[in-house]
Amino acid sequence: MVTKELCVAPISTEVWQQIKAGYAAGIGLREIARKMNLPEGTVLARAKRERWTQQIEAAKQAAALTQSNAYEGSILFTCYFIGKGNRNQTDSRGVSLSCAVSQQKVVEP
Repeated sequence: MVTKELCVAPISTEVWQQIKAGYAAGIGLREIARKMNLPEGTVLARAKRERWTQQIEAAKQAAALTQSNAYEGSILFTCYFIGKGNRNQTDSRGVSLSCAVSQQKVVEP
């Protein structure tokens, strides 16, 4: 009986980084595997083992919080200079700045 050995070249770190970046951009893991001619199971297993979904969600939440804090800081800055002048100012989203300041919570870094 003759045994056949399948030689599979290891996937480089660079390729794994590209796969993870594609997944973070919203492309499905199975689709990435098919387009890169890699076994779907290999890609799915690596993503699960390294908890890519949790890492990506945590990064998105951190980015949203940073973006939110930056926006809130700009509202406070704008309202500070408006002062007692025109109380009817609105921001680019149409939110009343005077209302936003009264409901603003300052978060210290």
